[in-house]
Amino acid sequence: MHVLKGEEFAKINLANLEVVFSSFKNKDLAFVLEVLKEHKDEFISAWERYFND
Repeated sequence: MHVLKGEEFAKINLANLEVVFSSFKNKDLAFVLEVLKEHKDEFISAWERYFND
């Protein structure tokens, strides 16, 4: 999953929420991870629908 906000960027493995790269401040990255964790199943379903249809 790629996350962009202004000049900040993160690449996060959605399967295990591993941060591959991030330029976010720790507080902002924690928020990003919380949102991803909360909506992980929705993101994975959308990914599968997009690429498998």
